[in-house]
Amino acid sequence: MTTNKALNDAVENMHLRLIEDEDYRALLGAVRNEQAVEGSLFDDDLMAAKMIRERAALEYGNLLAQEKLAAIVKALKVVLRRYGMSRKQRVSEP
Repeated sequence: MTTNKALNDAVENMHLRLIEDEDYRALLGAVRNEQAVEGSLFDDDLMAAKMIRERAALEYGNLLAQEKLAAIVKALKVVLRRYGMSRKQRVSEP
């Protein structure tokens, strides 16, 4: 990927494709470690990023498929904030 915006947009595209997947949604659903599928929010973020990268490889074989998981996690957090779905936004909801 050449820019953060390009990476964020590519991750957003994959996120929108994966959001209907129950396993993917479960990884993003927790707001506390004890609710996390893998036992920690960090691990759930990493697993969601891995799903994004694997889906990108299957569908496009594009540069996103070669991106580091840490970069995808960071971009995913940007995307989730765009939609008001970040863990921080949801934990502070009334």
